[in-house]
Amino acid sequence: MARIRERKERARLIPDKPQTDLRLATLSVRPLRLAFLVNVQAPKEELLKYIAYNTSIWGGLSNFFIPVRDSTITDSWWDALCRHDSDMVIFCGTTRDQLVADVSEQIQPFHMWEWSDNVAERHNPGFDGFGSAPLRYVLRHIYTQVSPVQQLNIRIPKCADDSPFCFCVAAQFGRLEEHLFDIYNQALKAEIVEFGNGSMKRYLEDISRFEGGLSPLNMTEWGLSSWHDNMGEILGATIVILGDSALAEDFCVFWNLRAAARMWSKGIIALPCDVFDSEDNLRVLGAWCAAHITGTNLLTLVSASIGVEKLIGLRDKLRPFLPEQFLFELWYDQFSFGRFRTHEPESREEVRTTGRTFSLHVPKPSWWQQARSGMEWVVDLDLQDRSRIGAGYIPPRYPKLNHLLAGKPDPRLVPLSRGYSLRSTHERLSLRARKSTEHVTITLPEDERLFHALLVSKGYRPKTTDKCRYARGMISLLGGYEGIKVLQDPRVRELFYAMKDGTAFTPGEMNQLLKPGCKTMQHKEIGSLVAGLALKGIFLRGYQMQCPACDLRRWYSLNEVAGTMRCAGCLAKLQPPIEAPFHYRLNELFVRGIEQGAVPLLLTILMLSQLGSESYLFVPGLEMAKEDKIVDVDILAACNGHLVMVESKDLQGGCIPKVVKELIEQLRNVTRVARDIGAIIVILSALLEESPKELDEAIKNMRQQYPDLAIHLSLRVDLERGYLAAEGTETPARVHDLFPRQPVRESGHISDPGHKFVSF
Repeated sequence: MARIRERKERARLIPDKPQTDLRLATLSVRPLRLAFLVNVQAPKEELLKYIAYNTSIWGGLSNFFIPVRDSTITDSWWDALCRHDSDMVIFCGTTRDQLVADVSEQIQPFHMWEWSDNVAERHNPGFDGFGSAPLRYVLRHIYTQVSPVQQLNIRIPKCADDSPFCFCVAAQFGRLEEHLFDIYNQALKAEIVEFGNGSMKRYLEDISRFEGGLSPLNMTEWGLSSWHDNMGEILGATIVILGDSALAEDFCVFWNLRAAARMWSKGIIALPCDVFDSEDNLRVLGAWCAAHITGTNLLTLVSASIGVEKLIGLRDKLRPFLPEQFLFELWYDQFSFGRFRTHEPESREEVRTTGRTFSLHVPKPSWWQQARSGMEWVVDLDLQDRSRIGAGYIPPRYPKLNHLLAGKPDPRLVPLSRGYSLRSTHERLSLRARKSTEHVTITLPEDERLFHALLVSKGYRPKTTDKCRYARGMISLLGGYEGIKVLQDPRVRELFYAMKDGTAFTPGEMNQLLKPGCKTMQHKEIGSLVAGLALKGIFLRGYQMQCPACDLRRWYSLNEVAGTMRCAGCLAKLQPPIEAPFHYRLNELFVRGIEQGAVPLLLTILMLSQLGSESYLFVPGLEMAKEDKIVDVDILAACNGHLVMVESKDLQGGCIPKVVKELIEQLRNVTRVARDIGAIIVILSALLEESPKELDEAIKNMRQQYPDLAIHLSLRVDLERGYLAAEGTETPARVHDLFPRQPVRESGHISDPGHKFVSF
């Protein structure tokens, strides 16, 4: 019956007309970013096909290769795949249902494909089955734009198939299809570099001829800039040693190192393992390194297949042939690749927005007039408004996020469209585009819908509570995050608490409450505070009147006051007092919100906005049910895309042992849910001066129990200053400063001790 009555009493919301405005966004165009999942037992002939394909598409050098053994990917390679954040994933002889499901859930690419020789061979007529742009059309554009073409200084390799360095040449510089060879040679006047007699000396000399010139693989990134935020750990000049037992894995290491670390590396080459068996070859390699490695004294030997003992042996063989100042580092496992992104020059453009809906003119690559049907590229949109904290849109990653971002299309239609057209990647929204794509209109899910979909994907039944609506309404009345700052002053909070029972005050009475110890304002500014809160509708203006007939003393709003009026009690006819001062009463929404514990909740929301400096999405007041368990969560937020869960309590008057025990149990429940849904940070916030010892001990135990979670306590000092401090400092923490400390993985490298590494 209560639900029926509530439904009948619920008013119909008449939403305000959404305001349309223009907003600056950063847009950039780039190639599709592909990842090839390659069987570690793939023969050399198969790998050459993959190299030839990537040499023939726009952006081929920036694609990634991931080794797969027995349909599984190791943790370090999963990390690399996630950092690459591929738009398309291509399974090269590795397709298994579980692997496909894992890639779909963790990477969420636009689409996934199986490798087909037929797809790769269809470049000649200009169509690419995976959607990438064939390079021949980019080369046509270059030919029309650059004059004379000789100044491009392109060199193309030519190596006999029976040469021991044939695969190294292809991996280093690319492998050209016949039609591309003709374009380079005849139209672009490229110089042919003949890799000669198969000797180590000739091979290194021919490699040196490419210094200062462009190779076919370099040409796949014509006009593209590179961005990175992690340069990786493999530094200095690098030699990747290709073993025979698992050539594919060594090839993946070489290709990805060159792509991810090329802005930092002092040079990288690949060599077959067996060339180290000859002392003459070692002497030649040592002399070449001494002559060509500049800017560093570090030489890194890398191999995933030959084993650490053999790698140490090769180092010891080579060391006598190098100058004494050279240091060695050996990498054999746990390879690290920096996160990077390539793109054409970025532009700041106006985007028309209406609420969460925005429309924009889709930019095109520089060579777009050469484009043909079926070719695709990606437009990255950075919606962050740098004049406002957290104004970007970086949602947390979870299964079916793409489906929600794309507007929840019929699943039967997605394969017909060759996958989704919108995804979240590298803190941007990425849109698939074609030559025919002129304008797009995108509606981003509201925070509440986004988090509800996340929880449903994890098996929960979410429901927003009254606290959510109260908090949203209070933030709206306060005028956004900046308005919450008024609650950071303890005297203002005391005033609000004093008014929550319906008591109305004159400005003079408020002055007496606010004046002692007020931190945020001087005496003369208190009037401005009252006026501002009244203007926002938080303080309601009226008169306090007492009926002479029934003695009822009551507050009347301005709308109820007239020249003559009725007493709200006995209904006697009254004339309002002539000199009655204004009395201010607290908005009923704030009364209910304060009763629900909204004051520390709002201060926590403000504090989290500092963690989500680029993007801040949140929903307060969630009830989460799973099986027969129900857990209340005060805030579920995504700070720069990272999930944060919060338990918020008032407790400004302190707490008795019984309350501490209840609080610990609530925190345990929230922590279990956080781990279940993929949150990495849990925060307990309370208006406490200091934490009870029992609570500190419980948090310490929970940190040990859940080492993959960061559990933090935010006290009154944090809420009043508006940020959590980085550990050991008083400076505001960024979200990654709060991450849990990851256990140190078993090292995959060996360094020379006691020497100084120099790089310049």
